[in-house]
Amino acid sequence: MPAHVHRSLAVAVLAMAVCASACAQSFIAFTTPSPVSAGHSFNLTVAGMLKPSTVQPAPTVTSGGPGIINVNLGRDCGFPTCPPGSFRTQIVTVPGLPAGTYVARIFQGPTIGSADPDIQATFTVAGPNFTGMWWNAPAGSQPGWGLSIDHQGDTLFVVWFTYDDSKKGMWLVMPNGVRASDGTYGGDVYRTTGPAFEVTPWDPAAVGVTLVGNATLAFTNDRNGTFSYAVNGSSGFNTITREVFSSPVATCIATP
Repeated sequence: MPAHVHRSLAVAVLAMAVCASACAQSFIAFTTPSPVSAGHSFNLTVAGMLKPSTVQPAPTVTSGGPGIINVNLGRDCGFPTCPPGSFRTQIVTVPGLPAGTYVARIFQGPTIGSADPDIQATFTVAGPNFTGMWWNAPAGSQPGWGLSIDHQGDTLFVVWFTYDDSKKGMWLVMPNGVRASDGTYGGDVYRTTGPAFEVTPWDPAAVGVTLVGNATLAFTNDRNGTFSYAVNGSSGFNTITREVFSSPVATCIATP
């Protein structure tokens, strides 16, 4: 990979192609960021023996049907008069895609009728992952309470740190927030008690677990959602957003 290709790009797919005309043999390598997360645009890097162009290439990305995108590099060379290519790189911005596996069909020219036969590369767009710290939206509007979420597969493990009626800190946990058919996650909420953190040896039998209610989380994307609950006879609803500690914001993807 050339030195000027950003180091954060990890090779996701590699395709080799032979020009089916009088053109010299050529190759094209494809790289995508790792990970590619649903709903977020990303750059597809095309590098290899690309044909020259007398105009500044303007890559385009269009749908080729379910699970297929057509990537036209915009070069103006036409078959069968393509001169031999030389090593070049070209960056193509791909708009956000739903989760799934895709085939990218690469054409050197401006249309799918371009000279070279299309070269295909497969890549995967992972579903969103909600692991992280969340709090009330807009950010900073209700400091002091929040949610810590660990997302694996179709299950959320949620720790809710908040306050009780006496204004003392209260920790609640939803250990099995299961994904429903409508995309929401819900489960029972528990309050636990146990020995002080410095007690040695630790006695598991001294840990108490009390069912206090239930909660549901729904997400509009991997940055925003809602949190509803019914705990100890009280119920509520909050719009939540991911807590941001860095820029750019880290992108999480679904894990098994």
